[in-house]
Amino acid sequence: MALSFHTLSLEDRELILRYTRNADLQNCDLAFANLYAWQFLYQTEIAEWNGFLLFRFYADGHLAYLMPLGQGNWREVIEQMHQDACQLGHPLLILGVTEEMKHYIQGICSSKFVINPNREYADYIYLRESLATLAGKKLQPKRNHTNKFRRLYPDYEYRPLTRELIPLCLQLDEEWAAQKTVPGEQRAVESEKKAIRRALDHFEELGIIGGTLFVGGKLVAFTYGAPINDSTFDVCVEKADTAYEGAYAMINQEFVNHLPEQYRYINREEDLGIEGLRKAKLSYMPHQVLMKYSMWSSCSLQGKCACEVRSDDELHVEWQTRALWKLCFGDSDSFLDLFFSRKYQPQNNTFFRKDGKVVSALQRLPYRMSYAGLDVAVAYVAGASTLPEQRGRGLMTQLLAEAHECMYREGKVFSLLIPANEGLVDFYARPGYVCCQGVVENVNHLSVAPFSMSDISSTQLSEAACEEVVDFMEQMYRSMPAAVLHDKDDLQVVLQDLSDSGGRIWVARNDGNQRLCGVLFLMPQNKDWLIKECLAADSVVADGLKKAAQGELCPEKGLMDETFYTQIKVIRVSDALKLYARVHPEADFTLEVTGDLLAGDAAPAVYLVRNGQCSRLEQGAHADRSYTVEELPQLLFEHGGPYMRLMLN
Repeated sequence: MALSFHTLSLEDRELILRYTRNADLQNCDLAFANLYAWQFLYQTEIAEWNGFLLFRFYADGHLAYLMPLGQGNWREVIEQMHQDACQLGHPLLILGVTEEMKHYIQGICSSKFVINPNREYADYIYLRESLATLAGKKLQPKRNHTNKFRRLYPDYEYRPLTRELIPLCLQLDEEWAAQKTVPGEQRAVESEKKAIRRALDHFEELGIIGGTLFVGGKLVAFTYGAPINDSTFDVCVEKADTAYEGAYAMINQEFVNHLPEQYRYINREEDLGIEGLRKAKLSYMPHQVLMKYSMWSSCSLQGKCACEVRSDDELHVEWQTRALWKLCFGDSDSFLDLFFSRKYQPQNNTFFRKDGKVVSALQRLPYRMSYAGLDVAVAYVAGASTLPEQRGRGLMTQLLAEAHECMYREGKVFSLLIPANEGLVDFYARPGYVCCQGVVENVNHLSVAPFSMSDISSTQLSEAACEEVVDFMEQMYRSMPAAVLHDKDDLQVVLQDLSDSGGRIWVARNDGNQRLCGVLFLMPQNKDWLIKECLAADSVVADGLKKAAQGELCPEKGLMDETFYTQIKVIRVSDALKLYARVHPEADFTLEVTGDLLAGDAAPAVYLVRNGQCSRLEQGAHADRSYTVEELPQLLFEHGGPYMRLMLN
């Protein structure tokens, strides 16, 4: 019998409690209040199967499951989960696996698992009595905090959380959130705000118990939680106004003292890898740090991620990179299927892992660039992404430096990118990317006879038609001073992107020989239509294509030209200057280049450009001109460019 999942709702509380109430499990993930409050983010679903309760959800864009709850045939339930994941096109990923269960699953399952410890998601579990009394020498600093709070605010008052106090709690949470301005924190803070509101909106139905702290009639702290089982209570949220010294320590102790005595253990959840939070949680001397693991098994479906030719680790990294891409950019599964089958290669993925999880990645996509008709090997940086909670820690700066070194070894002459927004231009300028100048377009590329136009679907292009479009595009690009070229795989990915977005394509053909003489790619944006690319044999064809498209799609408004920044970095200075010399045989000068760190020599280098060749001179030789590596594109692309359109930006 296949698994039948449904969206977790309030009506599932009693069902879940049947499995958790008497279970010897202390994971904070299993508190129903947590499951429900965060359902909007994780899209949590549940299913019963042969004595087990299963949880399915999305974590950082990746399909995942919690450890099953219940009793029965564990081998069979794990196999059911594996089949369910594969039917959805994902490998099986089980999160929240405890040390004991990790060894048990390994022993009973034939599937090979990749296991990673997730220290940042380990739960801190305390004895209730320890938190209530703060007894002993090791907790003396905590007693000092609470004693000082009592001295400073002798009129303080602890009140149980009631529905009437919820608006004040939400206001305090808003004030707390407003202070969180560090990049990477804001998404997490906004999600937590929504989860808190969702929990407190259903205060009674979720069985939440909470407490508040007042000073002079003002709310200065609140907390709440819910049972995990009959002996373990989970503290879900704790907020305090730090202007009141010791408020956190005080609400912590008061709340535990007011909890029902049946709860011997208090779970104060994870530290999320935040150094200060980890230090604070450890300072309360936990009874146990409940380690949790992720267990990943490769997908058995053929054709997914080329499982048959990649190692388990490569496949693991690929799926995590894909999930990270989807989380950060929101692209459709159909687009990602095409990209990761046609364009992705493990050797071109530069990534950073933390506790076995890919938290930052970028793709060094190999492209050809036409430079005055000469083919040049370049790398295009695509999919540069970092988990929101990991941003602001310099991970992408490290990745770019590593990627540039890889490009240098691979013989790439230039690195190109299109920043996702204007605010990133300065970020990419720090590792040496400069904005490209506009390309001076040539017109009247070909002699064009009368032509006709047609609108075609991006999904209706045959193999032969795709090849024809690619050939025409290359012909147009090679007529420019410098332009990035596209192959058929590139076009297929572009067409899928257009199809997913409701885009349209217009083509123009010569009436006599029926050859392509123009192509126009359009994509909707809000209520407008963007020109993604327009290539035509001359301006008459280009104008005709645009008028035809405008007449059908937006007769009262003009089409909009897509505008974006393009940036370039010189990777191999010597090879770039050799290209320049070949294209400019008349050039005769010496130039000094500084800042070529990738070549392994920080000292200035002097080159001679003469008779179509370029050679390096001895250090200290006279130079007619002087450039930094960042300034070289001004010389190399004096006519503008390189031209980049239909890129994965």
